[in-house]
This record gives sequence, structure tokens and C-alpha cells, in this order.
Amino acid sequence: MAQASQSSNPSAPQPIPSGGTGSGNGKFLIIGVAPDLVDFTDPTIPKGLTPADIQKGLEAAQADIAAIGASASLCMITNNPLESNALIQGCLTNSTYEGIIIGNAIRSGLKSFSLFEMVMNIVNRKAPNSKIGFNQSPKDSAEVAKRIAAKFY
Repeated sequence: MAQASQSSNPSAPQPIPSGGTGSGNGKFLIIGVAPDLVDFTDPTIPKGLTPADIQKGLEAAQADIAAIGASASLCMITNNPLESNALIQGCLTNSTYEGIIIGNAIRSGLKSFSLFEMVMNIVNRKAPNSKIGFNQSPKDSAEVAKRIAAKFY
């Protein structure tokens, strides 16, 4: 994994730490509800957020993670457990990830508790060596990637 050099600018992206107990390959998977399927009536979802905002945030998250010397793939699921199960298993079958970032709409929604359980059980079974992190929104995904790649996890 290529590492960017440390910058003296504190606002510049800092490289992802190396030496964690995961695969150490700098590859991350973001699992989230497809932006057009998020339940925006749920009070746990920020007011005024739109599918376009989420999509832009996901694209920015991938760019932010690339800026710290890693890569991120997206696995956008539906609200249908059978479809989501197949989608997640497909995402986890074709690659090994250092870390898996679970999106806020999966675990925070009032109606999504069983979806969260399913996602966690599939990840546990299909990617037992990947570290797991949780974002609050796509905006903080690079910070989550750095956190879960740290040596102490």
C-alpha cells in the first residue's frame, strides 16, 4: 500500500496508518443503503438530506480515502433482506478488505435494526479478518478508515 508523506499542514489528508491486524491492504468497503432507498421520514436521518447529497457524499468519501493512500468500494443495499444478503455476499466474495464501514442509515434507522443485524452477521461470516467501523455520514468515512486501520484495533 502506498503511503502519502506526512504534511505539516494539519488540514491536509494524513496517510492511513500501517501495521493493523486486518489484511493491511488499504482496501475498504462502505456498506450503505442505496441513496434513493433511504427513509428520509425517519427522525434519525438528518432533516433536509437528499439522495443526491448522499451520492455526492459517497463519491467524496471515496476521494478522501484515496487521498490518504487507500481505496474504497461501495456496496449499496436495498431494504429487502434477501436482495441485501445477496448484494453483501457478492461484495465480500470478490475481494478482501482491511476494513468495512457500515453506514449510518443501516444501524440508526428505527426500522432497520434487523437489517443491521443481518449486515453484521454476514460481515462476521464472510470477512472475519476485516475490521469494522461505523460512519455518521459519508463525510467521515476517511476518518473511520484511518481509525480502523490503526494498530490498536
